[in-house]
Amino acid sequence: VCRESTSYDPIIVKDFLKEAKLPDPRPLIYVCDLHGFVAELTDYLYKNSLMKYIEVYVVKVNPLQCPSVIGSLIDLDCSEDF
Repeated sequence: VCRESTSYDPIIVKDFLKEAKLPDPRPLIYVCDLHGFVAELTDYLYKNSLMKYIEVYVVKVNPLQCPSVIGSLIDLDCSEDF
């Protein structure tokens, strides 16, 4: 639903998905990507140790957002090993 529809309030849905702490955050990734919440998405994934999904986002979902993701990770003092 999040990926195929825009008939929802993106902020409410984003906040709901963040609070739900889903084991698979793909719905959150789709909502954040579609509505430009990339920095918040990166922050959430990093702080919840979901590094695999940061990589999936940058490689498969939206490679054009790579600079924004890297900037957010630098702001979060992410280890360069990642």
